[in-house]
Amino acid sequence: MKMKLFISTFTKNEFRTILGNRNTNFWILLAVFVCSIGALEFSRAGMVYLRAKMNDPFIKWIEIQNRSEEFDAFRSYMREPENMERYGIEDYEETYFLLEQVIDANKAKRRYEGRTIEYDSKLLDRILDSENIVVPQDNKIEVTGKSYGWIVTEEMLESLGYTDSKEYPLFLDVATTGIDSNISAWGLSTERNSNWVSYPVPILAVVRQLPNLLDFMTPRMYYFQHEASTKPFNISWHEDYFNDIILIATDTAGVAAAVKRTLDEQGVNYDRHLGLYENYRDAFRPAYRLRIVVYDTMLTTVNQAVRRVCDSVEGLYRVYDYAFLSMKEYDISTDYISFMFKDPGEVSKFADTAKTNYGVHVDMTQIEAKENFKTFNILATVLCIAIMILSALFMSIFLWFLIDSHFRAIARNLGTIMAFGLPNRTIMQIYSRVFLRMVLCSLALAVGFLGCLELTLSVCGVVRQGGGHYIILNDPWVWVLIAIIPIITAIVVYFTIRGKLKAKPGDLIFERTN
Repeated sequence: MKMKLFISTFTKNEFRTILGNRNTNFWILLAVFVCSIGALEFSRAGMVYLRAKMNDPFIKWIEIQNRSEEFDAFRSYMREPENMERYGIEDYEETYFLLEQVIDANKAKRRYEGRTIEYDSKLLDRILDSENIVVPQDNKIEVTGKSYGWIVTEEMLESLGYTDSKEYPLFLDVATTGIDSNISAWGLSTERNSNWVSYPVPILAVVRQLPNLLDFMTPRMYYFQHEASTKPFNISWHEDYFNDIILIATDTAGVAAAVKRTLDEQGVNYDRHLGLYENYRDAFRPAYRLRIVVYDTMLTTVNQAVRRVCDSVEGLYRVYDYAFLSMKEYDISTDYISFMFKDPGEVSKFADTAKTNYGVHVDMTQIEAKENFKTFNILATVLCIAIMILSALFMSIFLWFLIDSHFRAIARNLGTIMAFGLPNRTIMQIYSRVFLRMVLCSLALAVGFLGCLELTLSVCGVVRQGGGHYIILNDPWVWVLIAIIPIITAIVVYFTIRGKLKAKPGDLIFERTN
């Protein structure tokens, strides 16, 4: 019983002594762990971020612009399934460039760049994944071959004057050149009485970024109607669009009453039974559709009344039943063709064929960047291994010097208790327990500090572009380093103390050891 009490008291006193004056040794060890584990976390986070970027479909896609006289022949060649299989092409699509003017919150026109995308494209899946999408937050987007809305960036909406995601509009007003005589006759006057009109385009989704720094992307249906000879989106061409009034509301409360009151004030003759609201799902969040049948009323009066209705009711939009043309009826010259390869190693062969046979040049920058990343990945892996080795080596040296200096300081006392019969095995257990306790406490505190730091950076939004973290605690390499630290501690302590305990008690008492 007395021996157990002695060992307990001796262990506590030795632990406080080894911690050093004002716990200096503990804080040094803590700083070592924070720096070494933190450096490894930062390196690994950078590697994870770069690997995600290099494997991102945004990077895997290669676009070829229509600049060659034989581009159409090359496009036909690449449409053949056997040629796609030959070069390991996982996805292929023909895209069209768009330069549109959008009406901002202050009724001014702003120019934005966009392109088309296939509704079944693998790139579209990446654009609409949970990491990139802003709204809808439930990530339930249905894009079909008949969709004509836009996928826009939050940066574009901010430039239009919409900064709060909860107040994003369901539609954007896109400007187009109108027919002056019809604009006047039908009451389609613009804010500044110029020769343009606007048409509403639903927002399918709002995302953080799009490839090639584009402002918006849209299914091909939009482009074909945009370029069609019938000009479905140019409402100044189509008197039939104004036979009925179609309104989209974000809320049902009081809308019908407000619409009736305004139409009555404007003298519009309409069917008093406005009908039931039904879900409208062509935009990024569900809304309600209201169709009003108009009788024997001049178009000028109808359109003026509708403007007053939409101005008086918040979240109310006017849309049209566009007379869309079938995309099969005509072909349009492609601006770009885009590829995604299963194996980037096949791109060189593909590029040679395109240049030799069709005079089409393939930009190899992205592929070369991916090959360079492989080299960087090897160097970064070597760096991480070096960090782990240096961390283990520095800790081993620190512990060896700490044990050596401590045993020199207590040599007489240690020799005395050994002379009184305290076994070497018990001494080994005491000091192993003391040093492991110090190492584990400082290690736990370092891991907790780095974990809190990672969480704080994430909550405060201090992340890389695209959402990558600057440090990652939950990484296999980091946990390997954390796991081997106690193992190395036990090994260093065991062999160092065993060497010290080889001395006889008399040699320790009279300090005859080196």
